[in-house]
Parts: sequence; C-alpha cells; structure tokens
Amino acid sequence: MRHIVVGMGEIGTALYQCLMMNGHAPGRVDIESAYASGPSEYLHICIPGTLPEFLDVVAGYIEEYGPRVCIIHSTVNPGTTDALQEMVRRYVAYSPVRGRHGHS
Repeated sequence: MRHIVVGMGEIGTALYQCLMMNGHAPGRVDIESAYASGPSEYLHICIPGTLPEFLDVVAGYIEEYGPRVCIIHSTVNPGTTDALQEMVRRYVAYSPVRGRHGHS
C-alpha cells in the first residue's frame, strides 16, 4: 500500500507519523517541498478546505499521483466530497477530524 500525505500541518504531520509507526513509508507533499513520486493507492488531503481553489488543487494532486482512493482530512463545506468525486471520477472519502486544536 502506498500512501501520500498532502499538507504537513497539524493533521498531516500526525497522520504521517501514525502511518510510519504502522510500518508504512508514506510520501509527503507540502507547500515548500515534495517527497513523493509515482502512483499511490491512498492520497490523504490535509490542506485547508477554505482555499478558494481547493477542488482544483486537490484534483491536480489526484491527477499527478493517480490514487485509487482520495481521503479528505480537511474541514470542508457539505457537498465538497461529491463535487470532487464528480470532477476526478475516483473514489473520494471524507474523514472528519474531531477534537480540540492544540493551541486553544
């Protein structure tokens, strides 16, 4: 299984570390750097869902990495997952993040 985590903020970093602890060697992509190449089975999206171009940015990552499944770990508006799935014709899932922000 090949995982790629896009966005290495609080959520992306925690997810990356969990994947590492469970024996995976995920790729990672952030604004300033990318340590991922080739196709992936799972693409984890951990960038701000408030970006005006969120759908286009994520669709670009899906096109680049060709995952079987894209999982959105960002806070997004209702309907975003369905809209993205229509755009890319791939499986897209939403995984809500629950809990408190560490800086509150």
